[in-house]
Amino acid sequence: AVKFVPRTHYFFSGGKDKVIKMWDADKREQVYAFKAHFAEVWCLAVSRSGDILLSGSHDRAMRVWHRTPEQVYIEEEREKEREALLEEEEKQAGPQPLGGGAEEESAPAGARGRAVLDCTDR
Repeated sequence: AVKFVPRTHYFFSGGKDKVIKMWDADKREQVYAFKAHFAEVWCLAVSRSGDILLSGSHDRAMRVWHRTPEQVYIEEEREKEREALLEEEEKQAGPQPLGGGAEEESAPAGARGRAVLDCTDR
């Protein structure tokens, strides 16, 4: 399923991976991914203002997503995904010696912020 946000260059897609993805059509890149349903996403609808997204799935759930003022920094989200994959690989590899040094978390220079969508089950 694919739906464009009216009067913008953004669109949403959903499918067998159970994830709704927000895309920037001009830059041809994924902006954000929402772990949306427990089964494939069959349909999407976007309000005229683009503030509300509805999704329907084979799991028989219809969800309403509302835009929130919270900002998400794309680079941070991608880093979190890489860290989660690395942690999973480390779990499978077994115990490893601990390294030192604390990392400071902050938004990278030039990071682009995007509004997040919040979900309500219906």
